[in-house]
Amino acid sequence: MTREELLADWADGRHDFQGLRLADISLVALNLRRLGLARGTLAQADLRGADLTGADFSGASLTNVDLRMAHLFSAKFCGAKLVRVFLSGGNLHASNWSGADASGCELRAVHLENANLQGVKLPGANLQGANLRNADLRGANLRWANLEEACLTGARLDGADLHGAKLPDQPGPGAEAIG
Repeated sequence: MTREELLADWADGRHDFQGLRLADISLVALNLRRLGLARGTLAQADLRGADLTGADFSGASLTNVDLRMAHLFSAKFCGAKLVRVFLSGGNLHASNWSGADASGCELRAVHLENANLQGVKLPGANLQGANLRNADLRGANLRWANLEEACLTGARLDGADLHGAKLPDQPGPGAEAIG
């Protein structure tokens, strides 16, 4: 599907593109609230600054996607596979990442307050300066992740694998014991 076809369908009120493959597409700073791309594929895409509030990427495959500064409030990434995805500075408040594989993703300075990150795979991910206040990271794989300067106030970390992770000097009041 081309950018023009997607935007024409969007203008006609279609928001669910479940199972669709979108590749080599630029959707910079567009309003795509509630975009449904569950079990779809997004590759070589530029969505910097796009409003994807409530979008559903559950079970989707995202490769070489630029989502820096995107608004992904309450977005769903359950069981999604993310490879070379850049989310730095994005608003992912209250998003659901349970069971997602985001190994090595760039998540510097993202807002993940109240996010569900249970069982997420984030080995080697860069979460430097991320806001993880009240995030649920139970059972998450954070091996070798960079959490320097991250806010972990109120975060649930029981069962999380933090082997080799770079941790903040002060995780914040209310954070569960680290390690």
